Amino acid sequence: MAAGKKLGGAVLRNRLKRKLREATRQVYPNIHSGVDVILIARAPSTEATVTQLAAALTETLQRAKVWQSNRQVGGDEA
Repeated sequence: MAAGKKLGGAVLRNRLKRKLREATRQVYPNIHSGVDVILIARAPSTEATVTQLAAALTETLQRAKVWQSNRQVGGDEA
């Protein structure tokens, strides 16, 4: 996660990084294994909710073809 100083003070940048980490946790099970993802926050993301960030991340990962939509989130695998 990267959030440059242009976005604002340390409090704002850290809050944004926490929201990005939570959005990533929500979509992580659907990312192909062996893929590294680098997130760089831009100005519009400072106003976004975690849900909006997760939706944007999902869309981006699908366009990059690293999204596995058939994967189960949580639960036991037999």
